Amino acid sequence: MRDKEQETLEHTFAQINTYDLIFLLPMAWLFSYLPVHGLWSIVVNLFIIIFVGIGLFYVTHTLVEAKKRRRR
Repeated sequence: MRDKEQETLEHTFAQINTYDLIFLLPMAWLFSYLPVHGLWSIVVNLFIIIFVGIGLFYVTHTLVEAKKRRRR
């Protein structure tokens, strides 16, 4: 039982690292590319980051689920 819990924990940490990269890359690109001169630009950048992150999360989750269904 203990090995199963450890394996689940390691899998969870691997997914967290993947999703950290998914959110970090668009955020780093946007804040280095788009101007951040005022509050409005910052708010627009944050909305873009949030929606890109949600989209990437949805796409990766859908692809992983499709891959799991194919294995069965």
